[in-house]
Amino acid sequence: MPLNKIVVVGAGTFGLSTALAILDRARKDDSPEICVLDRYPVPTPDAASSDINKIVRPDYGSDELYTRLALRAIPIWQAWSDDARSRDLSPPHQPHPTLSSPGKLFTPSTAVFFSSEPLDQPSSFHSETIATLRRLAPNSKDPIAILDPLPEWAKNFPPKFRNAYASTLAGWADSAFANAYVATILRERGVKFFTGPEGTFKRLVVDEQNEKVLGVETLDGSVYEASQVVIAAGSWTPAVVPETKEFMVATGQPVVQFDIPDEWRSFYSSENFPVWLTADTGFYGFPLHPYTNRLKIANHGTGFLEPHTVPPTSSFPLSALITFRHFIHTHLPHLSTLSIALAKICYYTDTNTGDFLIAPHPRYLNCVLATGGSGHGFKFMPVLGDIVVDVMEGKDVDPRFGWRQAGSGKGPKQDMLRPKNEKEKVLKDEVFATQEQMTAEWWKEYLEQSPSA
Repeated sequence: MPLNKIVVVGAGTFGLSTALAILDRARKDDSPEICVLDRYPVPTPDAASSDINKIVRPDYGSDELYTRLALRAIPIWQAWSDDARSRDLSPPHQPHPTLSSPGKLFTPSTAVFFSSEPLDQPSSFHSETIATLRRLAPNSKDPIAILDPLPEWAKNFPPKFRNAYASTLAGWADSAFANAYVATILRERGVKFFTGPEGTFKRLVVDEQNEKVLGVETLDGSVYEASQVVIAAGSWTPAVVPETKEFMVATGQPVVQFDIPDEWRSFYSSENFPVWLTADTGFYGFPLHPYTNRLKIANHGTGFLEPHTVPPTSSFPLSALITFRHFIHTHLPHLSTLSIALAKICYYTDTNTGDFLIAPHPRYLNCVLATGGSGHGFKFMPVLGDIVVDVMEGKDVDPRFGWRQAGSGKGPKQDMLRPKNEKEKVLKDEVFATQEQMTAEWWKEYLEQSPSA
């Protein structure tokens, strides 16, 4: 690789995957010098990928691009998980005090997709997913199981969600653990990480006459010279590269976690309780995370605009809390009796098409952007870096990852999971929930005072 000094801005999914792919692609006698810049150490607390879990699924309707990428990524997830265990690495979370689970980086787990449409309805997302996976899955095992009747844990789901299938190739990854694992590998292989003021991006140092980036200046005045710069700044991309504002927007998506009582752990374990997703509502959830004893439910929707204006873990919209509580009360009433242990905002980087942006900077050819995860990028972490390095080497990649035309639209793609016609809201304009309103007692009183809510 004809690159000797590479600066990666951002230590989230795209940045870490890119640094690893650069090393894997490099010749043994010409290993490049790589430094990764971020405001925080890995796992970066406000990165979209810094959480206890994310879904890994190959279910993408008729979209073969993402289906094939996911099918490539899944065996690598398992290999990473096995390697992390062989190294005796632990997740970077606070462990539950009474549990002894060592923690896993990746857990194979059936993902149950609930549909409001018949699964055999032509041209529906679910029917196209079933057909695509049965055509592309790399083994003889049927990747799909139609669920009829529904499992016992879903008995309270309303009639419109009586159509469901299980994606048997899916699973979930401990996302913060994945980031920490890759960062460990990178450090072992000589990659340098800079955080705090010396790792906080200030500006690109450029030679405008020759349309070339010379390096990156950080907040403390340090300048990191580079032959190539990768901007993997996640939801801060529109601020770092203003040209992306024409087709990219940062949004905040709500997430809640529950502490599970001892007597419920078996019921909500991965062996008995799967990953699940409900079409058109945006809601999805996970089995118990055995290391932390937390169960997570999240929403993949239009989200809240201007999410960086408030702290991600201390400002949760009351409107989102009530919406979550109603959904859980109706669909999973067992959990409705629990207080919420954590409520946070997850920062998305939404593009107008839902496709990632992996492309050269519009003005500087030795600067590549790797961003725009749009709420579904993390699952591809093992293979994203290969695409970025292809772009760095001047190779052709799928045009869907290319630069968008100015004025081609703003806002997130409304895919099969996101609610249709959901109104956009600005996060700083919301009323935020108090700690008291996170309790089960408050919710019980709310229902008693608003029986028709």
